[in-house]
Amino acid sequence: MSEAAPEATLRPLVDDPEEIPDDTTIFRRVLSDWVDWSSGQPRAKSIAFQDYPKDAAARRGLNGFCMSVGRGGRVHDPALMVPDYDPAAGVTWFLAQELRELRNAAGGPIPQGLMPDPTEAEPWHAVVFSLDGRRKTGAMQSAMALLVRGRWAVPPGQPSP
Repeated sequence: MSEAAPEATLRPLVDDPEEIPDDTTIFRRVLSDWVDWSSGQPRAKSIAFQDYPKDAAARRGLNGFCMSVGRGGRVHDPALMVPDYDPAAGVTWFLAQELRELRNAAGGPIPQGLMPDPTEAEPWHAVVFSLDGRRKTGAMQSAMALLVRGRWAVPPGQPSP
């Protein structure tokens, strides 16, 4: 993996509603370890919505905590987001507006920003980040998990007994 760029060369995280309008579908990979099957139906655990550590974001040239996602309209087949190393992973989805207007369980605002972050291998790649600049809290992750309950663009594979 490449080294982190010097902080002065890192791109700031800036919400970009022109590039990612509110009606854009945002896809999130959910690794098989991040799926709860206890109810018989797959449910994304809150850990599925954790941020990259700041050093991992810096290796991508980004200045801050953020979460990797795919942009609808650029992802023509969400199944292509399932990683080779975890073929039982699933892909869930949000609307960009839902993330920008995210609220915690008490109804308090915990808005998220979205910014394109395309790569040669993943031209659809974008990031989601907390607009307050902090790492996603447990409340933010839980709100996201609740929001996507039952929404699978690609359902995860059920683990073997």
